[in-house]
Formats: sequence, C-alpha cells, structure tokens
Amino acid sequence: MKKKLSPDLFARFYSGLLSPREEKKLLGSQEIDDLMREQWENPSEMKSDSYNPDFDRIYGNIQKNNTGRRQAILRNFSRIAAALLLLAGISASWLYFTNTQKKTDPETIYAYPGSAMDYTLPDGTRVFLTGNSSITFHKNFIDHRNIEFQGLAFFEVAKTGRPFRVFAGETAIEVTGTSFSVSAPESGTHTVVELLEGSVIITGTENKMLAKLEPGLSFTFNKISKEFTVQKTDTEKLTLWRLKKLSFSNAPVSEIAGILEKRFGKTVHISQEIASMRFTFTIENETLEQTLDLICGIAPVEYLKNKDSYLIKASK
Repeated sequence: MKKKLSPDLFARFYSGLLSPREEKKLLGSQEIDDLMREQWENPSEMKSDSYNPDFDRIYGNIQKNNTGRRQAILRNFSRIAAALLLLAGISASWLYFTNTQKKTDPETIYAYPGSAMDYTLPDGTRVFLTGNSSITFHKNFIDHRNIEFQGLAFFEVAKTGRPFRVFAGETAIEVTGTSFSVSAPESGTHTVVELLEGSVIITGTENKMLAKLEPGLSFTFNKISKEFTVQKTDTEKLTLWRLKKLSFSNAPVSEIAGILEKRFGKTVHISQEIASMRFTFTIENETLEQTLDLICGIAPVEYLKNKDSYLIKASK
C-alpha cells in the first residue's frame, strides 16, 4: 500500500515549491489515487468549471456538533477548509499533469568523479558542476525554474523575471538573477551556500525562511541538529574552483590541493615533505589525473591513488 503524505507536501505543491522528486512522489501518492477514484465515480464534477467544496454546508454541520467538541472543531475548521481547497486544486491540475507528463519528465545532468562540467540550462543559466555532482530539472524548466541538486556547483542565474529555486536536501534556495555556490553532498552532514553576487532567500521545511544572504556571506546548515549559521567570508576566494580556466601562480601545494578537491569531487592529500612547494600552471578542461600528471611534470613529485583519494608525495 502506498504511504500517506504529509500536509506540508500538499502545501508546497500549492505554492509551486515542489522539487521534481517531490512532485513525482505527490502524483504517485495514495491521496491522489483516492481523489481520482472519487472523480471517476462522479464524472460530472470533472466536467464542471465551477465545482467547489460546499463550505457553507460543512460549516453548518460543524455548528450542529455537541458543545464539548465545538471549540476544538472550530479551531481546526480553517485548516480543514484549506486542505479541501488544496485537494480541489490538485484535482483540477491532474489532467494537465497527465497530458504533459512526457513533456515534463525530469532530466538529470551528472559530472563524473574526477571530472568537471560547464552546463547551460534552457533558460540561459550557467552551472559549473564539480565531480560527483548532479542537477535534475523538468523539460518545462523555462516556465518552472526548479532544480534538484546534490554535490557542489556554482550557479550564474539568468534574469528572466521568474524565480529560480535550488532544492538541496532540507533547504531551498530562491533567487532571480544571482551568482552563488551550493555544497550539498548526498552523504554529507552540512549544506553550504556562498553568495558572490545578488541575493538569495533560503527556506527550510514547511517553507520557513531561514536566512536572506547578501554578497560576501555564507550560510551553513547542519542536517543533523537542524541549526544554521551565517557569516562573512571571502566568497571570491572560496569559489575559485568554479572558473573554467583555472590559473595558479606560485601557489602553495596545500592551497592547490584544496581547490582540486572541490573542483573534481575527490580527496587530495599532501605529504609533509612537499608541504613547502609552490606551483605555477593553468588548467581548463583537464581531469584530476591529467592535472596531477601536470604537477608531477613540474616538480619531482608523484601521486598514489587509493580508491577515491589521491596522495601527492616526493618521488623516489
């Protein structure tokens, strides 16, 4: 049997805030099945453009209840009425979703570990995806600019007048035209937003606003404690990994390793004996291993690979 859904999911649908995954979950829920079965048995309601719940009759029935229960019911009446309106709205929208299902099937763009990708969305928004990151969006994205995301990415949002929303774990980031990075690893404990230009509004569960960021601020959300912090930081430096053409000039090897980790989604360790080394080079479309080969060609160092991590050390 299908699981019952929380009222919050219906509220997010009615507000246009569902991610592609949540929308698919809602349209396949037991509530929708029950609603459509009822509509099938009463086809006249589907043909009527003026069908609405009879709230006067509902309220009259409430008034007939015994005095002991009346106050509790009245306290919940507005919530019940709102829920009925939501279901009516979903019913009216069902035919639209059914007819456009093929047009709105989600599309996923994935950057493989050890690589990076510069991708342009249908609305003109540019996304720089680091290794092991993905974005999912519907093919009617220009009308509903909702992105489901995991990993690490930098967004340069096109100004179209329509909201642009990134759903990352338990948070949603909403903007119109803005440049920002989002770090939300699927197995990680924190979601981090770093704002370079524009402004963003970050909401949590039940559409509760958590923060509004200005340029130079970063937002960190703890998925376990549900707590968050906002602080000033050098967002320009922290998002260097986003540049398609990345240049290092006499940069410490430890700094280079940190940037490569973000860019390619792999762990890069530095041995102590090469900690004082500095490098000058430029990369653009290289993979992580091609970049490490380049470093090894500059100085007497080598790298060792161990599953998902790399160690750069002095060559023998």
